[in-house]
Amino acid sequence: TAINDTNGNELIGITATASAVNEITVANAATTANPVISATGGDTNIGITLTPKGTGGVKTANCLAVGGATPSTSGAGITFPATQSASTNANTLDDYEEGTWTPAVTSSGGGSATTTYATGSYIKIGSMVQYNLFVKLGTFTGAFGTMRIDSFPFTVAYRSNYIDYPIGTQVIATSTKYAGNLVEGTVIYDTQIAVSSLVLGDEVRITGTYQASA
Repeated sequence: TAINDTNGNELIGITATASAVNEITVANAATTANPVISATGGDTNIGITLTPKGTGGVKTANCLAVGGATPSTSGAGITFPATQSASTNANTLDDYEEGTWTPAVTSSGGGSATTTYATGSYIKIGSMVQYNLFVKLGTFTGAFGTMRIDSFPFTVAYRSNYIDYPIGTQVIATSTKYAGNLVEGTVIYDTQIAVSSLVLGDEVRITGTYQASA
């Protein structure tokens, strides 16, 4: 059974179940109210299932108000776009991402540095970034000044009159993607770690949090 348009094209297909006790009811509405599609019938608790075809999805023209939503399929959840679509609403979660990154070692005075091993991971929720990193130092060539961990996955937010972000055993400067260590072994530095104090094979392991610019 179907409802067709004036050209005979099918608008709505209707499939009957011989033993049905539940159905949907469509109600119109007066001024300022919304039309309603509701589940009705003999059962006490009746849901409504929308089943797209193939890989199609269900879309709404405006925001979808959700209360008590629970993913019912293993591995299902809320998916955000690969590129963040930032919201200006302070109550809107507009990004979630998990990934890996490759930390680099640099120095504040230039030159070059190598690592024999470097790995990192991160979780970004909104603008907050939780990260882990492990690097094993190689050699410094022509480098001087203090050591930095570089190439963080997201640029740090700039906030005027804020101090730099304390993260793990480091301080990361705003509007950058690098950080300088404050602690080396059992030694606590009043300033950052000098390149001259490092040797081949030194290891750096850090877990920290910072706010990204987007």
